[in-house]
Amino acid sequence: MTDTAAIASSDASPAVLCGDDADAFAGRATLSEAERLALIAATIEEIRPIIRADGGDLELIAVRGERVEVRLTGTCLSCSLAGQTLGGIRRRLMAVLDIPVMVVPIIG
Repeated sequence: MTDTAAIASSDASPAVLCGDDADAFAGRATLSEAERLALIAATIEEIRPIIRADGGDLELIAVRGERVEVRLTGTCLSCSLAGQTLGGIRRRLMAVLDIPVMVVPIIG
């Protein structure tokens, strides 16, 4: 059982992303695509120890616009709280990026 509160509340300096959504987020600072991907990858790496402590693991597969694709492995595959874990990851990424994102589990 992963502590989703710990995932969602871990401290990090928030960054802002506009990218393709520049009109919706006009006036905010922007990150390059490379900076955005690095920030997402770093956030996933910060979360991994929490998930590993429960016998699972998390891998960043791809980022496609606002869609962040991850692979859950280990005990996460059979855990009834995996959806809540994904929600905690989503909230954490949204706090760091300052935009809405979807976290999508990839099977296989």
